[in-house]
Amino acid sequence: MNSPVAIDLGDSFCRVGLYKPHDGRVRIVPDFEGYSYCCYSIPSYVAFVNNARLVGTTARMQSVQEPHQTISRMKSLLGKRYFEVEEELSNITYQVTTDIGDSGRPLINGQFYAEEIVAVLVNKMREVITHTAKQSVKDVVITVPACFKDAQRQATLDAAEIAGVRVAAMLNETTAAAFVYAFSAKEEPLNVLFYDFGGGHVAVTVASISKSEVRILGSAGSQKVSGNGITDRFTASVAEIIVKEYNQDPFLNMKTYNLLRLICERGKRDLSSNLESELIIRGVLPDIPIRVVITRAHFEDMCQDLFKTAMEPIDEAIQLAGLNIDDINDVVILGGSARIPKVDLLLREKFHKRQINKRLHSEETVVYGAALYAAQFAKALPKSVSVYDITNHTIAIEQPHRVVSPMIPRNTPIPFSFRRTFSTMPDNDQSHLTVRLYEGDRAKTTDNTFLGSFDITELRPAFGDIHEAMVDFEIDKNGILKATLVLDLRWHQVKHVDIKKTCLPADYKYAACREFARSLSGDAHMRRLFEHRRYLEFFAYVLRTATGAKALDLQEQEVQCLLHESKASLGWLRSNPKAQLDETDAKIMSVQNTVTSSLRCTIEELVYHALHFTNPEGDIKYFPVDSEKP
Repeated sequence: MNSPVAIDLGDSFCRVGLYKPHDGRVRIVPDFEGYSYCCYSIPSYVAFVNNARLVGTTARMQSVQEPHQTISRMKSLLGKRYFEVEEELSNITYQVTTDIGDSGRPLINGQFYAEEIVAVLVNKMREVITHTAKQSVKDVVITVPACFKDAQRQATLDAAEIAGVRVAAMLNETTAAAFVYAFSAKEEPLNVLFYDFGGGHVAVTVASISKSEVRILGSAGSQKVSGNGITDRFTASVAEIIVKEYNQDPFLNMKTYNLLRLICERGKRDLSSNLESELIIRGVLPDIPIRVVITRAHFEDMCQDLFKTAMEPIDEAIQLAGLNIDDINDVVILGGSARIPKVDLLLREKFHKRQINKRLHSEETVVYGAALYAAQFAKALPKSVSVYDITNHTIAIEQPHRVVSPMIPRNTPIPFSFRRTFSTMPDNDQSHLTVRLYEGDRAKTTDNTFLGSFDITELRPAFGDIHEAMVDFEIDKNGILKATLVLDLRWHQVKHVDIKKTCLPADYKYAACREFARSLSGDAHMRRLFEHRRYLEFFAYVLRTATGAKALDLQEQEVQCLLHESKASLGWLRSNPKAQLDETDAKIMSVQNTVTSSLRCTIEELVYHALHFTNPEGDIKYFPVDSEKP
């Protein structure tokens, strides 16, 4: 049997991989446009343009042209209610409202729930595997942040179901990294701390790892500080400089803001390897580019409170593991923001000047580990590593006066089952009772996260006027809570309990699944054709922009080749508006082959330097092929 496909659904980028049993290696599969940022990453962007659905790089490019129709950072909305995300909406260019009804779920552009947008990303990963690796996809292993709560995990499952795939397992991102670590570990277990600073969260996990076992000891994290949050702060600070020096506010125009944010995101990455970054912003002033120089010291000063907050889960995770900081044998970083020099410095100071382990690829290790785990699930690995995970949040029950009573403590090994008897109150209705569940460690319901509720009507007499019911609770391997009503112990009669959570209702999810399947059958070919034409267009502008990238050290004949292929590609697109998919793919391959044979660098290097080290005249100036003026 084929191993399930591994999907890393990142807040900034997605990655997809699979284990190849014939050579015993994991292949991280690129999209046909997936050369961004020197790893096979697909931007977590979805755009809706001219009745077409764009995903990945083409959608990210579209964010400058159509900011209101381009959706990103949807993981920050997944499994949450509107009031939980309201503070974050100031940095989102599309419209988010609350749906009509009592669920309070955020609604994107008045049409979609976050699960439906994430389903588009999951389907994109499936298309990448199907198109590039020539393998059908039915089962997947999806990774999620360790700090994800029950509703966010259930929403991830719902998104996969809408996309038409089955989740064989859901794996915490830090657990996936620990799984990779085990394959080079020794017999003697080590206490390893994984520090994951991703686009949408920071998470810390402490694990005991040997070559045959991964045992999670403690985990902590938050979505209140993230790589996106740092980019937002960077963007706001640069905008303040522009307002002060040029009396122009980029935040007044969403297109300008989106462009500025993309430039600041690149500048943030640039500052990880340089002491200063020159940002060149077009569109704020007519015909005049604005140049802003940000030093690394200035960047660290503007974000110092965020960096400090990002360190807080470390002590919490170590304490939950029952260890102290000197018991940690190794520290491994994950996520793009973990490579920021200030973060590296704070980590080394935290661990008494110890060198931080950077041997694992900070952005690809998670999907690599998920692919290995998927292969083990399919019994395709030559060796087996046992994984013992934990629940990251306390499950509690509401008591009178809006206080909660812990039922399943945080750090409980999963899967886990627990039986509890509920009784009615003497002065209350004896025909039914309602159980309300919360996640969190605080005493009051208002300080915790509402998980869901369920009603029990099958009550049996206990004593006097009191009635009771027995309920079995289970936290499954995916970290999701389920409940079963025990009707008769002697005859093992049980009944499934439907916990009314804050996720999609069953009828809506069923309709969403049908609509998604219908949309795929109707426009999959046209959507792919549109995406491939957009990619050829994008690649043509990359070729032109790369001619000014000093890091490439291009010779004159190489520059002329790039300019010729860029012009020829754009001309072909305009002359062949009705070209079919195979013709478009043939043109893409022809251009790439010509460029590859004519240059001393690879296409990956070409695209990388064009996107990150553009010429002094500014960023890639992008015009749609169908516009009046190219």
